[in-house]
Amino acid sequence: MKEYSVLIIGYGVVGHNLFRELDGHGLLIDTVDKKRPELNQRRRNRYDVAFVCVDTPRIAGENGTPCDPSEVINAIRDNDAYLFVIKSTVLPGTTEAIRGLTKKRIIFSPEYYGGTQHCNNFHFDFTIAGGNREDCKKLIGMLQRVYDARHQFRITDSKTAELVKYMENAYLATKVSFCNQFFQIAEKAGVDYEELRELFVLDERVNPSHTFVYRDKPYWDSHCLNKDVPAIAEYFDAPFLKSVIAFNDSCRDSCRDRAEREQEKKKRMQDIRKEFTDPKWGDNIKKTSEFLSSYYGIYITGLLDTPDK
Repeated sequence: MKEYSVLIIGYGVVGHNLFRELDGHGLLIDTVDKKRPELNQRRRNRYDVAFVCVDTPRIAGENGTPCDPSEVINAIRDNDAYLFVIKSTVLPGTTEAIRGLTKKRIIFSPEYYGGTQHCNNFHFDFTIAGGNREDCKKLIGMLQRVYDARHQFRITDSKTAELVKYMENAYLATKVSFCNQFFQIAEKAGVDYEELRELFVLDERVNPSHTFVYRDKPYWDSHCLNKDVPAIAEYFDAPFLKSVIAFNDSCRDSCRDRAEREQEKKKRMQDIRKEFTDPKWGDNIKKTSEFLSSYYGIYITGLLDTPDK
């Protein structure tokens, strides 16, 4: 049986999880990471398969780009392999463009790793391979050493494989925003959101993932969603996705404003305690309360009744 040599380029969340998934199945795996040279282990000049797991940031501004594939191009140019598999999220058409630029065998295969329980508690028993059919079959042949026959493989073109990754991330972001909106509605209606949510997910058409709402952080905020949802919305001028982003931004801003107000309130109460211990007021609670009401615009419950409005 052939012994496959594998290179993982980029050892962040995606590269690390990919290594863990492939390790222990008779593959000879090396890793390289430009930002973490201590992890570099290159025992060959050429590999059977090289997985590209580098960052593709969104660069804002007049000269920015929705998705910067520079590190993907560098990874493919700087390394040698029979087949390159791009795992990094890139805009539709990027894989074919890089294939034409470098004249190398390149396919795209979206990844489903994450840094939280909202992703890592799921078992993704499928692999999507997008590109030349024979190249995709080369990848599948290797992965059949890793998975059993229950694992599903789907071959498509690279552009469809690229777009489905954005569709997944945009859907999850939309779902989080939807649930946060209904959390707000439930609060106004005097309804317990957790009870509402448990009843909502009883419907088998509703997947319960991403339906939690965190009071201290009622918005989506992750590396992938933050870059990928604005990227696809901007690149294709998608008004619905732009509205989801705007709603999420408003939730984040509202939460930040609330935190700032709480901090200001805390500071004011510290000032109040300091004034109460000032010897100049002695035991005259009425004068102290009058001072606080005139200076801070607040009234001390139990010390001085709030004046008639």
